[in-house]
Amino acid sequence: MHNPRTLILIDIVGAFLTSLITLVFLASNTLRTGMPLGLLIFLGVAAAMLGCFGTYRLATSTNHLTTLGILAFLNLDFCILSGVLWWNNHERLTFLGQIYFPAEIVVVVILAMIELRWSITPQNS
Repeated sequence: MHNPRTLILIDIVGAFLTSLITLVFLASNTLRTGMPLGLLIFLGVAAAMLGCFGTYRLATSTNHLTTLGILAFLNLDFCILSGVLWWNNHERLTFLGQIYFPAEIVVVVILAMIELRWSITPQNS
């Protein structure tokens, strides 16, 4: 049996970790990606907002399957945004930037697909 709370917690930790990496290491140029600073800040804040939303829903909602579905779509939106920014800036990105952003997208898409599948699968499956 699936435990939606655990998956929501994984999503929350991942969102805050992404925000931390993006705002502390990438935006400060500790790890150079070539992505413009304003876009890194935007991505970091967006990830933090996803983490805050997940935390809020976990604390206030009893319908965790609905929360998983919402998080899945928000994560996919984040991936589309990241992908567009990566594509529009790919010529200026360093090797790290060329690898980091697609790798992050792959990880988040996998998480979103699991969340989506769990949100639409009957609980007794």
